[in-house]
Amino acid sequence: MITTLIRFIFLLLLVSPLSYAKNIDVTFEVFRAQNNYLDIARDKALGLQSDGFECYIIKRKKNLSLRCNDSNSTKQMQENINKLNKKGISYTIVNREKLPDKGQQKPKTLNEFYLGYAAFDRKDYKKALRIFEYNYKEENNYEHAYAYALALLKTHQYEKALIVLKPYEKEKKASKLLADIATTFMYKELNNRRYTMAHDIVNKYKSNSKKLHDMINKREVDDSISHGQYAKATALASTYKLTDKAFDIDYMKALDFVNVKKYDEANVLLLPYMHKKKKAKNLFMSNLVSSASLSFENKRYKEALDKLGHYRNDSAQVQSLYDTVLYNRALDNGWTFVEKNPKNALASFKESCSIKKEYSCYSGMMYSYYNLDMYKQSLYLADKLYGVEKTDELSIVAMRSALKLKDYTQAKVWFDKTTNKKGLANPYMLETFLNIDSYIKAENYVQARNIVNYLKNLYPNNIEVMKRDMQLLIIEKEFDKAQDVAENILALDKNSVEARYTLALYEFEHQDYSSCASRLSDANLTQDYQKELFNRCSAYEHANKKDINGAIYFMEKIPDIDVKSAFYIYIGDMYKKRGESEAIRAYEKAMDYQDDDIDLELLYLYALKDFHKDEQLEKEISRAFKKYPQDNEKLQAFNVDYQKDRLYSYYKNKRYGECYNYSNIIEDEHKDKDVYNMGGWCAYSLQKYDQAKEKFAMINHLFGENAKSIYPYALSCYANDELQRAEEALDRIELIDDKKDALLIASLYMDLHKQSKAKNILSKLPPSKERDALFVTINKSYTQHMYENATSVGMYYQSQTGLDGQSKFDKYVVPIDYHYYPDDDLYHFYVKSDIMYLYNGYILDSNGSLGNFGLGTSTQDDALGSDIGFMPKVGIDYENIRVQIGTTPLGTKITPEITWLLSGYLTYDYWRFSLKYEQKEIDESMLSFVGEKAVDGSLEVNWGRVLKHGVEGAVSYDGNLNLSLTLGYYPDIHGLNTQKNSEFKTTFTAIYHPKVESISYIDLGAIVAYDTYDKNSNLFTYGHGGYFSPQEFWLGSLFAQFGDIVTDNFYYQARVALGLEGFIINDAYKFPLNDGIVNSGEIIKGYRDGGVTYKGAMQLGYKLNDNLDLISGFSLERMNGYKVQQASFALVYRFKPSSYRTLNTFGLNHRVDQVIK
Repeated sequence: MITTLIRFIFLLLLVSPLSYAKNIDVTFEVFRAQNNYLDIARDKALGLQSDGFECYIIKRKKNLSLRCNDSNSTKQMQENINKLNKKGISYTIVNREKLPDKGQQKPKTLNEFYLGYAAFDRKDYKKALRIFEYNYKEENNYEHAYAYALALLKTHQYEKALIVLKPYEKEKKASKLLADIATTFMYKELNNRRYTMAHDIVNKYKSNSKKLHDMINKREVDDSISHGQYAKATALASTYKLTDKAFDIDYMKALDFVNVKKYDEANVLLLPYMHKKKKAKNLFMSNLVSSASLSFENKRYKEALDKLGHYRNDSAQVQSLYDTVLYNRALDNGWTFVEKNPKNALASFKESCSIKKEYSCYSGMMYSYYNLDMYKQSLYLADKLYGVEKTDELSIVAMRSALKLKDYTQAKVWFDKTTNKKGLANPYMLETFLNIDSYIKAENYVQARNIVNYLKNLYPNNIEVMKRDMQLLIIEKEFDKAQDVAENILALDKNSVEARYTLALYEFEHQDYSSCASRLSDANLTQDYQKELFNRCSAYEHANKKDINGAIYFMEKIPDIDVKSAFYIYIGDMYKKRGESEAIRAYEKAMDYQDDDIDLELLYLYALKDFHKDEQLEKEISRAFKKYPQDNEKLQAFNVDYQKDRLYSYYKNKRYGECYNYSNIIEDEHKDKDVYNMGGWCAYSLQKYDQAKEKFAMINHLFGENAKSIYPYALSCYANDELQRAEEALDRIELIDDKKDALLIASLYMDLHKQSKAKNILSKLPPSKERDALFVTINKSYTQHMYENATSVGMYYQSQTGLDGQSKFDKYVVPIDYHYYPDDDLYHFYVKSDIMYLYNGYILDSNGSLGNFGLGTSTQDDALGSDIGFMPKVGIDYENIRVQIGTTPLGTKITPEITWLLSGYLTYDYWRFSLKYEQKEIDESMLSFVGEKAVDGSLEVNWGRVLKHGVEGAVSYDGNLNLSLTLGYYPDIHGLNTQKNSEFKTTFTAIYHPKVESISYIDLGAIVAYDTYDKNSNLFTYGHGGYFSPQEFWLGSLFAQFGDIVTDNFYYQARVALGLEGFIINDAYKFPLNDGIVNSGEIIKGYRDGGVTYKGAMQLGYKLNDNLDLISGFSLERMNGYKVQQASFALVYRFKPSSYRTLNTFGLNHRVDQVIK
């Protein structure tokens, strides 16, 4: 108590002055003692550590000090004082010592070393290793090395541990640890199969122990064996002189073979050790038994016996298996021959019984005796074996043996012993069956039926009863019931010949020849009638399989000629059905067996007719008329049918010349409507239209006029270019009561360009796909242009809005056309010419327009505001080729250029492929069409008159929906003093042709176009062409076109369109040529634009008389920022009255036509 009080006073004295200091450097000494109390100091440190104190030991030369919780401030010191007081720990506050050469670091060495052992005890070996390694590096002494090596051992760093501890190996404790580490390290290397390292460890740390070296060598060999490295193990054993390892290696190899059931290969290895190693012998014998058992299981008896024979005396197991193989070989041999060669089988069974007296060999002897007809012996053995094992198998053999010996008493005894009597002949019933057979033979069917019915009630599934029931049912002609009984018999006895025959006969009658032949094919047929049925079924079966030779093979075995004749008729019918002329030979063969049958004769004649053997038929029918005079009427009917069919065959096979000539031969004989009609069509197909007309006229004369007879006459007139007569003929038709006829007649009216009459016929028909399709065809025909002989002259005006002297452009034209189309329809010659006055006004510079024209100067003159010219074009159409030549306007200020066109097309079905190669004018402005002239003082320039030169290709499909795709490429766009340019464009058009009846036609369509020029040349300065040339242009438009022939004289057609367009114009040099006339690098900025585009157009026509029409056209169109108006009229004169529809007239003047193409 006094001590504590003194300490407290001392602390107050010490703390009091310190309380005024902000920074201090003190610690708390809690234990001081001599150096030999280090263990006690460590224990105390551990206890304090667990209570949350941070302690360390300072060791001096003679004593040590345990200190805790260093404090750097008065506040921290006060907290530590409170903590120590709370735990009741005595302490002394001392100044914290500074360590030399370590700066201001805490003295960690002893403290961490001690904590390393604490971590080691907790099995925290990594922490222990870190502490011990630190201490070892700080101070390398025995104590630190030992602790460090111990931690290295626990963390499996054996080699490093050995190096650390090696200097202290003389220390007893270190020596023991060194040995343990070396041993552990050695075994680790062995487990990792690093044998050289293991030897090195023994050399360095285990005194180079020979025993350990030998152990390592054996371990290396054993490891190689255990890993299946037998060659390596053998080599190592030889190197290490381990002779006893040879057996281990071979034994392990043998076991590997055993695991994959290669017993023989295993025994080759074991054989040398058979008498040296018991283990080898045991495995050898086991392998031998296993190998022989495999051969035995696969019934390779000789192989098994050869394997076992040499070792029978060495093993009871081998001897037992050897006997079993011998027994089973003899037994199998016996059962193999028990049916085919019972004598050999008996010898084999006796041999097997001499080895083992078992049930199986005696059972085999019993069956062998029975099959050798040695029934006494088989009965004896069956009796003896029955005493051992009472089975139906034995009682049945005994019963059958007794029956063979005619010992019915014994047979009845064994019959009674049999449990399952199904299918057995009942000895009690044999006498009854003999009685039934006697009644049937005596034709006493009633008595036989009574007995059978009685037995059926007692034995419903007895085959013998069922056979006699079936026999009686056939006699009683109850065939369906007989078939049922036969099927029941076969369900019990599939080899019953009687039942098979009954079912086969039923199948033949129902033409199931394959089943019939199959049913009898493996039956034991003993009766002729059974064999005949089999041959008939087989013949018909092969015939159905198209194996005629096979069929004839079976049929020729049958002697009945009626059966043969019927068969060859069947063959003929089969060939005829397949359309093969071999039918004729088959009918001829049938007639060889039966040559007095008129029906067979007609069958033969019809075959000759159907296969067009006309010459042979003519001879045969002459023979038939003589042979069968009583059947003249039948033969005559055939002859008429034959001649008409022959005529039709000529027509059907397009042998029109023979058809026409043959009709001339037979028509007078028959005066038949069909003959005249077929002859007329053959003449038509030969383009003998006059002769066709005569034959069709004969039908109308002899049999009266109607739609069916008038139409071909009118068609022949049309084909003969007698259009008026064709129309008059069609007009005579009063009644059309057939839809097909109505469609044909309407179509011909359309070809005659009498669409109104065609539509009148169609309007009376009920709605149908065919009617609607023809209506659409008629609607489309109004827009198909036809060549005519005509000339026309008119007036045409076109006005295009724009800037005066630049884009504004007016045309005043007198168009003159001439068309020549000869009667032979070989070609079409045409002339299209324009006398024109062109005007675009003069530039007034009040708005600075002269800067964008010509030379770009304000002093220049626009010297060309109007011009007069003549533009001719001459062309010819020949079949699908068009050639045209023309010029740009003649007589204008700038020399004209030649224009030309070469085009052609091909058609395939509904497809049309066309190609056009041309050079043509660009008439978008005065500049592009005929050129401009600018004068500035003494400088005068002409430029313009642009042409485009290139190719266009198109593909189109013409159906109810017309689709077309056009691609155009113009690589050469040039003019006088204008920059070169090129163009690519594509256009896709879709036009739908709806069916309309109220007006002539309506077309609904859509167009999508894309156009691109290489350069923008839509300027009017020198070097530009003054034509719209965007770098990108898109157009999408919907349109409708319709027209009607309102009265006989007045007609019209119109078109409206609405769409959207967009285009991009790139920058362009104002003067692009750079040819010294104007030197300027000024650039005109490009732009984007677009919007709505529309067009409205109408053409009107009035027929003044049969030769003269007045036509006109008007349109208004907005496109590319311009408005274009057209107005035209023309007088059209036809050199002869036209039968074409009046809408065709619009195409006879090119300026009226261009209003609506």
